[in-house]
Amino acid sequence: MTAAHMAGTLIASTPTILGYFPQQSLVVMTFRRGHLGATTAIDLPSDNDYTLANLTDWAVSVRAEAAVAIVVDAHAGTAARLTAHRGLTQALDHTLGLRDVRLLATHVVPEISAGAKWVCGDGCGADGLVDDPATTPVAIVGVVTGRRVYASQSAQSAEVEIVDIQRTAALADLIEANIGTAAADECDDQTARRAIEHALAVAKRVSRGSQLRDADYIELARTLTNARVRDMLLGMVVTSKAPRAEVLWTVLARSLPHPWRVEALVMLGFFAFGRGDQPLAAVAVAAALQSNPAHRMADTLNVALRTGRRPKQIWELGEFAYGVAQLAGVRMPRRIVHTRRPT
Repeated sequence: MTAAHMAGTLIASTPTILGYFPQQSLVVMTFRRGHLGATTAIDLPSDNDYTLANLTDWAVSVRAEAAVAIVVDAHAGTAARLTAHRGLTQALDHTLGLRDVRLLATHVVPEISAGAKWVCGDGCGADGLVDDPATTPVAIVGVVTGRRVYASQSAQSAEVEIVDIQRTAALADLIEANIGTAAADECDDQTARRAIEHALAVAKRVSRGSQLRDADYIELARTLTNARVRDMLLGMVVTSKAPRAEVLWTVLARSLPHPWRVEALVMLGFFAFGRGDQPLAAVAVAAALQSNPAHRMADTLNVALRTGRRPKQIWELGEFAYGVAQLAGVRMPRRIVHTRRPT
């Protein structure tokens, strides 16, 4: 395992790929047909056999042919930790090898920052310096697509957490009193148009810093539980107003009570995925599944994220939804031209 010529760049790319700077973590990047595939990070394992078996199952599920491991350990420089990392590397190499996944290299680093020193995890003697995480090719693409990188995993998770528990509890009583908790029935074209036009108007206001009114929460909760309207709103992902919509889904995900919050989280996950921000999408989808493990759309998105699907496939679904909305007479915002599709 001496594949070290790109190690500095690969390690520096990790925060952009994950969406946060990992600490005390084992990061595994998979490769298929020479291209980077799915990436995951777990806490440094204390029970290697059980944890690494699960990690290998994941690698097989994403059809990995090879993998690179990055150990981020603040105490990496001590002799005891280097010995532990060598054992971890050997165990991971063996476990992956049993499933025909080749471990190309393991790199150990105390932190992911420009100039941090990495060493080979299996004691091969290779070492080097980490590139600047802000200037890697992956980071530059991330800036263009609006991908956010958080200081830690907890900071990333906080992006979709409830902001004001008391306010959310009050909204639960308010919404239940007005629309109940059951999913809405199918609606006609006129009702769908009004619901989507209202959502677009609120998204515009919210993107300019306005607060949602109680009536907005009630109407948007009704919209999010109407399958037909919700499906049409997916078409917003391919329009010039997608950023506005994503802001609205974020606000709703951080304020609505269950079960309406789940739908807002799924919409946020869909739009973030379509924009190319898979890390944020994964956080939103995970939160949705935690609240409702049986949610079909959340489960579909979760599978797509875990298996390294590309935003292009989300984009294609959005284009279909856009066409459905147009057939219903909804005046959708301008669609982004074909050449600007994410890949």
